[in-house]
Amino acid sequence: MESEQEIAMSPHQSVSRWKAKLRAGLIHFGASVLVAALVAFVVFAGWYPGPYRLLGGGTALFLILVSVDVVMGPVLTLVVYDPAKSARQLARDLIVVVCLQLGALGYGVMVMAQARPAHLVWEVDQFRVIRANDAPAEERALALPELQAVPWWGGPTALAASRPPADELADAVARELAGQPLAAMPKYWRPYETVRADVLRLARPVDEQPFLAPEERVRVREALRRERLDERGSLVVPLLAQRGSGVVVVDGAGYPMFVVATRSN
Repeated sequence: MESEQEIAMSPHQSVSRWKAKLRAGLIHFGASVLVAALVAFVVFAGWYPGPYRLLGGGTALFLILVSVDVVMGPVLTLVVYDPAKSARQLARDLIVVVCLQLGALGYGVMVMAQARPAHLVWEVDQFRVIRANDAPAEERALALPELQAVPWWGGPTALAASRPPADELADAVARELAGQPLAAMPKYWRPYETVRADVLRLARPVDEQPFLAPEERVRVREALRRERLDERGSLVVPLLAQRGSGVVVVDGAGYPMFVVATRSN
């Protein structure tokens, strides 16, 4: 039907029609970019700040979300918009397009919220980044009451994972082999203050940490210089995350100061 209408149109009418479609698509594209900018602020300022953009996969997830959402809405608008349609038809079609776009955006944002780094857990001899969905909700009820909350803004909170008692060790090992690390088992979470001495015992200056490759040492030194810290007096400990690894710089009392991503998967 649409092709018959185009055949019946004069060249001037056809050009005017496509100009109107392009204008509608560009307006929708501009609105989509503004929404994406707002989502970017929430994602990178609150959920994946600083190095967690790499270590938590925030950048990759956001690029997938934006590339799908920002392209989908304007392209659909370009397809359905027709100045020859009645106002009622246009409103109906554009509402459907916006609902589809918002649905895709909402699903993507929900996935990013569930995968956001929630805790920085000291696990035996290293820190591990634990995402909000790494610890099942029913298991969070087993944690100490003050440690059950999941932070929504500003990055992960520091916790400690205690060693399982002897009668639970086999179960903990089996679960870890199945993909759930000790740091993601809330029943073993303890306040970070309980392990500060252990952290300080294993913390070393950059040049004395054997796990760092030469290029990783360079990245850590650059981060320390940006923070105006003396690299010889700064202490670092290893950090493991789902999308890479790095170091946590700790102060003289053993408290985490900031994180440096040294390798991403």
